[in-house]
Amino acid sequence: MSRKKPQIPDWFARELMGKLVAVHTELVRVHDGAAARWEPQPAKSRGQLEGPKPVGWVVGFRWLLRGRHIPGTKPHWGIDSYDYGDPPEFKETGPRTPCLLVAYWPTMTPVKVPLDGYTRVMGDDPFSVPVPPARQARWSDRDRELYREFAAEQPRDAKGRFKKVTKSTTPP
Repeated sequence: MSRKKPQIPDWFARELMGKLVAVHTELVRVHDGAAARWEPQPAKSRGQLEGPKPVGWVVGFRWLLRGRHIPGTKPHWGIDSYDYGDPPEFKETGPRTPCLLVAYWPTMTPVKVPLDGYTRVMGDDPFSVPVPPARQARWSDRDRELYREFAAEQPRDAKGRFKKVTKSTTPP
C-alpha cells in the first residue's frame, strides 16, 4: 500500500521561493544499518561564507523520507531458467519530514533546512549576502615585466591590434 504523495504548501510559493534566509539548523541524513532518518544539526559556514549565520536563497521545497532500504537480489541462473532478481525497495517507517532547500551560492548544492531552522533576512537585499572574494592571480613584478616585453614584441596592424601569426610565415 502506498501513501498519497504530500503536496507542496501554498504558502511556500507565495512567501518563500527566492527569498533570503539566515539558516540556524540543517537536516543531515543518519544511517543505522539499513534504516535512514534525518536529524537536525547546527548550520555550518560553507567555504568563504563566514559570518554569524550562513545566509542563502530558498530554491525549493522537499518532503524527506524516513525508512528502511531493502536490497534486492542479483540476477542468477536458477534450476531451469534465468532469474532476473528482485529490485531494491525502500519501505517508509515514519512520517515524512518537510524541509526547505537553501542554496548559499548559485553554484553550490542546496542544503536541507527544517521549517523552524531559518529566519527571513529583512528587506531581501541581495547585497547583504556575504560574497566570496574574487580570486585574482598573484603576479610578481618579474612576471609582469616579462609579459610586457613579450606583448611589445608581437606584430601589430595599423590600428594597434595583434596580427595573427601562422607557423608557415614565421622564419625557422
